[in-house]
Amino acid sequence: MGDYFTFTRLVDSIDTVLSGAGATFEIVIFSFLIALAAGILLAVIRIRKIPVSAQIVAVFNSFMRGTPMIVQIYLVYYGLPFFMDLLFGVDINRWSKMLYVILAIGLNNAAFFAEIFRSALASVSVVQLEAGFSIGLTWMQAFRRVVFPQAFRVALPSLVVQFISLLQSTALAYMFGVTDMMMAARKYGSKSGHSLEAYCVVMVLFVAICVVLELSSRCLDKRLNTERRV
Repeated sequence: MGDYFTFTRLVDSIDTVLSGAGATFEIVIFSFLIALAAGILLAVIRIRKIPVSAQIVAVFNSFMRGTPMIVQIYLVYYGLPFFMDLLFGVDINRWSKMLYVILAIGLNNAAFFAEIFRSALASVSVVQLEAGFSIGLTWMQAFRRVVFPQAFRVALPSLVVQFISLLQSTALAYMFGVTDMMMAARKYGSKSGHSLEAYCVVMVLFVAICVVLELSSRCLDKRLNTERRV
């Protein structure tokens, strides 16, 4: 048992695992930005019931939420270059593998973010929008200044949960050759002949990040609710 797991190797593997942390955080940040921007846009399309577009968004959301993440990454990784070459004559085979992973994870979470924002926006009374119109605001101004801040408070807990899910999804990136924390742990295992210690380090890092996110979201939620009461 002592040779199967040792704290010496555990400590020794930390530097190797941390060498892939930059790639993991890069995937998380850019995927989140894509998901956030696309999610808000898709939610607005559904809320405003724009003809054709709303139906397309509904199908997109159902597909992205109903199929495994790994399948979607494979579809983007192998399918996007084919369609870009077929439709536009553009060769993107030299793109970094990380870009495909970021795009796939971002689009997947955009579908979940869209439903979260759609529910949150629906919870804001239409009277709030009409109040904005009454003081001369355009629809976009009323949405940005009046409706969205209220909807964001409602959506925040669900957004944090989905963000944690997004973080966990990045562990699939190593399957496509991206040198993230999982790939770094795998390389350490191949070099040392012992993988358990490195994977334990990865586990601790993911748990630590999730705990920090949950605590931060609670503080932010408490502050927003306090300001709302004031």
